Amino acid sequence: MGLDLSFHVKGDDTPILEMDRHYEFLTMFTSQPTARVYRGYDDFWVDDDVLDRVEMRLDQRRIRAGLSEHACLTEPFDRLRLSCPENLPQDTLILLYRQAVVMLRTAIRDHDRLVCSWSA
Repeated sequence: MGLDLSFHVKGDDTPILEMDRHYEFLTMFTSQPTARVYRGYDDFWVDDDVLDRVEMRLDQRRIRAGLSEHACLTEPFDRLRLSCPENLPQDTLILLYRQAVVMLRTAIRDHDRLVCSWSA
């Protein structure tokens, strides 16, 4: 059994972003204080403040890895997000997660905040 991770607008289950097995990405969210969407469930709100903290962690990892601020993915995002993260180099994961944060931030501009739903 693996991790299913989805970001969407409350009331609309159409995912803005889905990722499978990316525990490390989920941990960047769950290791910080987040507000629960529904009592008794693990779904939580994602807003600009939450993304700021995730982005700060990713920047620290990027610097430690020696990646340029302007480094970008050389492979298609959709193929990588569906790949098993254990088979991807750390540099690629950092860039993949940075791209995911950009996508989420764009969606938040349109919807104010998102719901992160996950099950393992």
